[in-house]
Amino acid sequence: MANSQVNESLIRYLSLVQQPGELELLILRAHMLAEELLHELIGKKLVAVQHFNLERITFCQSLSLAKAMYWREEDEWLWECLVLLNGARNHMAHKILKREDEKVLRKIDRMDELIGKNSGVPIPSKLAPSVQRIHWRLASLYSCMSRLPYVQEHSSLA
Repeated sequence: MANSQVNESLIRYLSLVQQPGELELLILRAHMLAEELLHELIGKKLVAVQHFNLERITFCQSLSLAKAMYWREEDEWLWECLVLLNGARNHMAHKILKREDEKVLRKIDRMDELIGKNSGVPIPSKLAPSVQRIHWRLASLYSCMSRLPYVQEHSSLA
């Protein structure tokens, strides 16, 4: 994936998840966009993508398949973040009364920590509120995901 495609992916993410009002909405939209990008990544590796219905597999299956196709040790944090995002989303989607409880907040804190440590994208000092901070971190994660084919293509040439 060329840098222009990476930028287009990030612009798309930011336009669809721009200024979320609630943590719940941010997590749900980020999850949907991550799943869409996982499907794109898988589709790039399939010889005859038309014979595989990506819409019929779960997020976990998509994640496992993409991880098997694009895995590099230095990207392990990214896959862990996607597992955490899926866990937070599932908890929010299935717990109507306890959507932002301690379990979800721990997953989000761990994602924040992993993305901050590994993405190479610094957080702007102006982003103080936690939802804005997580929004920025998830955008950074999405950007790193969209680079996977490009990074893999160039690392295999070395």
